[in-house]
Amino acid sequence: MMQLPFSDCELDELTLPDGELIYSFRSLVFDSWLNWNDALPSCMEERQQLDEEICSNIVKLASNLHSFHQSLPDYRQLTKSPFKVTRWWDPTDRDERWNSGSACLFSMIDYSATDLVRLIQKKTELAVTPVSKRYVEAYLPDA
Repeated sequence: MMQLPFSDCELDELTLPDGELIYSFRSLVFDSWLNWNDALPSCMEERQQLDEEICSNIVKLASNLHSFHQSLPDYRQLTKSPFKVTRWWDPTDRDERWNSGSACLFSMIDYSATDLVRLIQKKTELAVTPVSKRYVEAYLPDA
């Protein structure tokens, strides 16, 4: 049952582990283009597995990616998200990076995977691996 006024469907809402009810299209960290929908699976049953540790990992990874993004010269003039996130938290994956929310597969408009690897490693402590010409996997190094 939807509880927030601007929700169109159940997937628009998310109850965080601390009990706070938020919109899933809300930014993961303040002023970021990355939002909860980028990090969450599209299945309600899987979303219910979100716990404090996974939530913390998602926010920590998003904070690092947001800090990196803020350092780019084109950050201020954007009017829509430059991120295309194709995978983040996957509770069905056996790999701990993916089932703990510690990894993210994404691309950014106007940047190649090589550019992203170089820039992210220079600006953050994240581990980054190119997976195609445009996409990189970024993850928390202690995961």
